Amino acid sequence: MVRFSEIFNASVERTAGILLRPFSPKKWFLLTFIAILAGALIGGGFNFRLPPVPEQGREKETQVSKPAPATQGTQASPKEEFKKFWEKINNPLTLSLIATGIISVIFLLILSLWLSCRFAFVFLEDVVKNDASIKAPFRENKQAGNSFFLFSLALATIFLFLFGALVAAFIYMLFESGAFISPAPQAAFKFLAPFFPAILIFIILAVIYGVISLIARDFLLPIMYAEGVRIKEAWQRFTLLFKANKGEFLKFILLRIAVQLVASFVSGIIAFMAMIGLIIPAGILTLVFYLLYLATPAGLRLLYFVFLIFFCVPLAGSVIFCLTSLYLPFSVLLRVLSVKFIGRLDPRYDLFRSPLKTEVF
Repeated sequence: MVRFSEIFNASVERTAGILLRPFSPKKWFLLTFIAILAGALIGGGFNFRLPPVPEQGREKETQVSKPAPATQGTQASPKEEFKKFWEKINNPLTLSLIATGIISVIFLLILSLWLSCRFAFVFLEDVVKNDASIKAPFRENKQAGNSFFLFSLALATIFLFLFGALVAAFIYMLFESGAFISPAPQAAFKFLAPFFPAILIFIILAVIYGVISLIARDFLLPIMYAEGVRIKEAWQRFTLLFKANKGEFLKFILLRIAVQLVASFVSGIIAFMAMIGLIIPAGILTLVFYLLYLATPAGLRLLYFVFLIFFCVPLAGSVIFCLTSLYLPFSVLLRVLSVKFIGRLDPRYDLFRSPLKTEVF
């Protein structure tokens, strides 16, 4: 039987040893950078934050419920509006720009997913070895990282298709019911009829996706790293382990969610306090820049703005990165916690067998 209080205390101790014994700003910032790319920082990776669909739905409901204007009879139907819109964009240049934009966005999304999967192993190895290296772990975990990427891409594609099909079906039902052209009371009722089933299905799909992502990040990654196997073999090993420890896995998932919520809450408080502490310095800096602007001759103000851009953008980026690095202890704790848990279930996956080694940076 797994003692979760013992695992949690050991994970806190290990996290303190990695980040604070001794404390190294260089190591702290490197691990923050790795965690960001891995999607492991608080707010990345696994969480149950759902898109604000209910609020959007209420907006649409409000818009549909508004009284129809007196000139509604002369307004074009949605199909006619879409036809006019298509006629405006139906030219080679516009369509080429739209296609290029869509392809570019898809490419960037796939690239970010690939980096996240590869750096997930970098972050895991650095936490296990109490290190902050990038090149060696990135290269050595290439096979496992690419296998995890293909799985993540397939999973994301399937669920995006399901979410898209759900939205398309919802919009189609609204068109068929006449919700966009009916008077206000009837339109509101026709909107609500498919709205609640769609939201329920959306929540179910989001929860399923979140649980699969949690399993992949918290359990499959340590198995792949420990045994040097691909995602398919890792799933097989995890399935056998899960069948023998169903209750323990359920307890861990509940603990994981609780720790995530507490970490998010504490992180929010830390971020708020940090922002409060930055208000006065930011105000003073803004006042100085404004006074310098007033003292700058009119002919040189354009150069002054260029200077501000090159000075303020890196400065703002550095401040944001430093604030983000405050979340690192929670990310390391969650990573250590899952490895400690699966290591208790099967000694083969105990990646913390050796005592913590101190690295000097």
